[in-house]
Amino acid sequence: MRNKNRVLGVFIFIILLFYAYGILHDFFYSYRIENSNAIELPKTSFVDMAFPNHSIVNRKIGTKEDWTRYYKIRFDQHMIESLLPESEEDQSYIYSMIEKPDVQYFEVEVNGRVLATYGDKGGRANLWNSVFFTKINTDYLQESNDLILTLFSEYMTGVTGHIYLLSESDYQTLNFILSFSERVLDGAIIISFFASIVLVIMLFAWKDQLYNRMAYFYFLISILSLGIALLDSQKIQYIFTSYLTFKKIIIISYHLAVTFGALAINALLNAKFKWSVGGVGLALALGSAMLSSNMIVFRTTYVWINIFLILAIIQLIGTIIYYRKRAILCVCVLLIGFTLVGLTTIRLVIVTNYVLSSRMLIDLPILIVIYITMVLFLFYIEMVQIVVDYDLGVVEDRNELGITNHMQGSFTISDNYCVTGAYATACDHIFNRRIIGIPIMDLLCKDQVDYEVMEATLESIFDDHFEFKEGFLALLPESFESDGQVYQLNYNIIERSSIFLRVTLSDITRSVELEKQLEEERKNQQLIMNAFKYRGEINYFVEGVQLFLNQLKEKGFTMYYKSELHSIKGIAGQYGFHRFERTIHFVEDELLKAVHDDPSLVDLLRKSFKHALDFLESQIGSDYFEEGYNQLIISKESVLLLEKTFE
Repeated sequence: MRNKNRVLGVFIFIILLFYAYGILHDFFYSYRIENSNAIELPKTSFVDMAFPNHSIVNRKIGTKEDWTRYYKIRFDQHMIESLLPESEEDQSYIYSMIEKPDVQYFEVEVNGRVLATYGDKGGRANLWNSVFFTKINTDYLQESNDLILTLFSEYMTGVTGHIYLLSESDYQTLNFILSFSERVLDGAIIISFFASIVLVIMLFAWKDQLYNRMAYFYFLISILSLGIALLDSQKIQYIFTSYLTFKKIIIISYHLAVTFGALAINALLNAKFKWSVGGVGLALALGSAMLSSNMIVFRTTYVWINIFLILAIIQLIGTIIYYRKRAILCVCVLLIGFTLVGLTTIRLVIVTNYVLSSRMLIDLPILIVIYITMVLFLFYIEMVQIVVDYDLGVVEDRNELGITNHMQGSFTISDNYCVTGAYATACDHIFNRRIIGIPIMDLLCKDQVDYEVMEATLESIFDDHFEFKEGFLALLPESFESDGQVYQLNYNIIERSSIFLRVTLSDITRSVELEKQLEEERKNQQLIMNAFKYRGEINYFVEGVQLFLNQLKEKGFTMYYKSELHSIKGIAGQYGFHRFERTIHFVEDELLKAVHDDPSLVDLLRKSFKHALDFLESQIGSDYFEEGYNQLIISKESVLLLEKTFE
């Protein structure tokens, strides 16, 4: 238990560490700007040169409007004096910093000079979630300066973040912070695709050991989709397709990631309802993608479709809380991890829908790292088959007899008689279904009578008025058979805050087979001994049975012959013809079921009796039946010696 708690703690620590890094990154980035000499240029001061009543504050573009906008702001020389180096001999530069321009192409121009261009004039670029620095030589500056931004976008133009003028030292620091963030984002995308490959390999490598293959298949789709969706947060100067198609892929990928992530958790927890509300959003997003041919129309549609992402996350967290007893060892990882993933997703949806200013660039890569960490932890839980310490029984080997007993699995039931808490996932394989939440009677009882007896016994075990509960354990089933395997059932009452019953299953198939084999050999030896001791009687019995079978073939199973057959069964058992005895018992059962006699039953009796005679001849010689009723000459001492040898 200590090792499992240590692993659980490590995964929780990793999740919290990465999210803490995201928060600290945002805090340090903001702190560095606030404590620098940076000069913020108010966005409200940027005037739309075509529409003076509009500022650079992000605004939607209408379907009939020009997609290119020109914004201008004037700043004086004295405003930037604090940004210039103290020595006039040093070459002087300042930098403009534009946070998250919501465009596909833009230019930075100062006093008629184009200093930098970003993106693609044809609109085949993705720039919205990045920060851009532009070097401005102070030699280009005058007493009064015009900074002009040319912005191009298919659906809106503007800047969602801030616009600053920086000194070179501030630029070096902030550029380092943001460059590191971009590398983290690149790494998260690589991790997502790498994790997808690892999951594919694991699904193939452990396809026979995994009991939740479908859940991990859902995780595979979810992680792969999330990796694709993260491309929306990258600065892509030239995308492979039109911006509209690119956005459709991104939006659908987000919905795929959330929907299939929820499906995976529902499958792992065996939730009553497997569907996710995210599926509704996914269907609507697919429909909108197929019907929309204009970016403005498509964006208006997916703004409200994104609400289903939030609803899916809320449903997922609610499912985890509701079924928390079914994931008792990893519920902390699930709740903490998906709560943080949910907060990140909700924040992303709000920022996207309402075009809010946002500085935190690191939250999306943090999301993918947290998500993959959770999936790997769940896979770890699956592969090591988490159970409590005392369930890891010692393997008992008795090689000289060919017996090996292996612990196969264990589970716990509570006072509602249902499987609850942690259990060995091998039990899912033993019972051919996921057993969490299933009544133990449904697992072990074959008919209604056994069901009622077991239910009454469990009622006594979980009754607080009975002190000697162990006495009732003997009334519970001792073994269970599934797919040809026989399992011994052991029970252990655990009394803590409430009463639990621990059920342990041990595979005893080999032992049972060996016991049957030994019993078969013992009966064969008994038949041989009886052949020596009662030769005359057995010869008489053999001739009588052969005559009876001939008459039975002609007359059929009349009441008289049924009675005679029953008498023969008893005598066969006394002499040791145990296989022939079992055959007669089978024939009698078939006669009770059948409306008409089946002639093949007589042939079955003949074959079984001949098999018994052949066995005797192979063991004591073919001349055994040739002496008629004469006695075999053998001393009493020899018979006693044979009996002692066969004991």
